[in-house]
Amino acid sequence: MPLGILELGQLAESFMREERGPISSLAIIEPFATPPSQPARKELSRFYREFAPRMGAAVVVAEGGSFRAAFVRGVGITLSTLAPRSLPFTFASNVKEAATVLAPHLSHLAGGSAGLQSALADLRGATYARAGRPGPV
Repeated sequence: MPLGILELGQLAESFMREERGPISSLAIIEPFATPPSQPARKELSRFYREFAPRMGAAVVVAEGGSFRAAFVRGVGITLSTLAPRSLPFTFASNVKEAATVLAPHLSHLAGGSAGLQSALADLRGATYARAGRPGPV
C-alpha cells in the first residue's frame, strides 16, 4: 500500500487533535494516477469512515477527461457507501471549481479560495520539479 495513504490518516488525526471544528478534504486524482489497490481502497475507506462525522466537505477532482471523471466518481461513490453514514462527497471538474465549493470552509486569513489555489499550484510545481516531470495541463 502506498505510504502516502497511511500518512494521510496520521496527518488528519494530528490535525483533528488541534482543530475542534469540522474538517474538509480535497482529493485531486491526476490523469496519470492508477486506480488504488484493494489494500489502498480499504485504507481510504477506513480514513473516510473514521473522519466522516467531522467532515464539513469532501471534494474530489478527477483530472483527465470525462471517462476518467466517471471512473473516479464510481470509486468515490463506492468509498462513500462503505462508510457508516453518507459522506458529503462533491465531485468537481477542476481545482478552481473545487476551491469555490470549499470556499465557505476555508480561512479568510489564509486567502480563502484564491489562497488554496495558490498553495496547490506551489505544491504541485515543487512536486513535479522534484520528480522531474511536467505537471498536468
